[in-house]
Amino acid sequence: GKTATPTATPAAGAVSSGTEVALASATDGAKIYYTLDGSAPSQNSTLYTAPISVTAAVTIKAKAYAEGHTASDTLTAAFTIQA
Repeated sequence: GKTATPTATPAAGAVSSGTEVALASATDGAKIYYTLDGSAPSQNSTLYTAPISVTAAVTIKAKAYAEGHTASDTLTAAFTIQA
């Protein structure tokens, strides 16, 4: 099967500076890797271990990998800072 695509909480959009974005995958034991520079995430990207603090406009791209499953689709979540 396929690994569940990561979800971001809160969802993409305008957030206040310092908001912490949590990533999760519904697949048990999945590891999530992410990028903040717009590049495509891979298993060489940063491993998600703690919520990501958003202090400037950023696009989080994340992909989940689980043993025995194919890689998930890529989550693309663009955040902006509320004025």
